[in-house]
Amino acid sequence: QSTWAGAPLPVSPLSTLILASTTGAIGIVAALTADDFAFFAALQTAMRLVVVGVGGFKHEDWRGFDDDAYRAPSAHFVDGDLIERFTELSPALKAEVGRQMAVDVGAIEARVDELTRRLH
Repeated sequence: QSTWAGAPLPVSPLSTLILASTTGAIGIVAALTADDFAFFAALQTAMRLVVVGVGGFKHEDWRGFDDDAYRAPSAHFVDGDLIERFTELSPALKAEVGRQMAVDVGAIEARVDELTRRLH
């Protein structure tokens, strides 16, 4: 049974790893519980259906790996930048994401806000 629409996440820091690339990118890799991962992966899927990607790209293409010899879609991770964009959506788009997930918008907002507090 899912706890997606349940109480907000407890306030506690996540186990994280900060990384930096040779191109100057900085990122965070955070360990999520199985329930958190399932919820945020579902949110990411719904967001991909509702939000237009950077430069018109599909989000999965934008975050995928591509070079001259090999192309692979992004998989098995949740993109925090996309998740945090939920807070910037119009009420109508938030409602559409909630409909796609079959979860109340208020419950989604609470989970996203709590995750953001735990990461920043």
